Amino acid sequence: MKNKLISLLCPSAFLIFGVYIITESLKFKSTDGIFPIMTAVLLMSVSLIQLTKDLLVKEHKDRFAGSNLLQVLEYTAALLLYAFLFKKIGYILDTLWMTAYTMFALRYRDWKRLILISFGITAILYLIFRVLLKVPLPTLWL
Repeated sequence: MKNKLISLLCPSAFLIFGVYIITESLKFKSTDGIFPIMTAVLLMSVSLIQLTKDLLVKEHKDRFAGSNLLQVLEYTAALLLYAFLFKKIGYILDTLWMTAYTMFALRYRDWKRLILISFGITAILYLIFRVLLKVPLPTLWL
């Protein structure tokens, strides 16, 4: 019973979050809220599918068996630090260290590749968001 409740919790939370996104997006002017609404509808659709699937399954496995709560909290703190530092040190430095930290946390220890991949991911994402999509990103020097 406990595992079933845990399985139902996640899609229910995302369903509620989707409703919240839609209600907040309706407050936007003109067409600014179209993308968040589309995203919320997709989120709610997937949540409903997962919720239905979880309701129909009779036996649920413990999804968190073997999880290290300390690592989860550590990575959550790193994500919060990333969000906090985003405007302060800029997109490039912040994303570089977050990408490197993520790979390190996943036990990737080839330092040359770790640094190269971190720079590559940061550069590709910068090109996609800044150049192609023209999203203003906070930077220190660019």
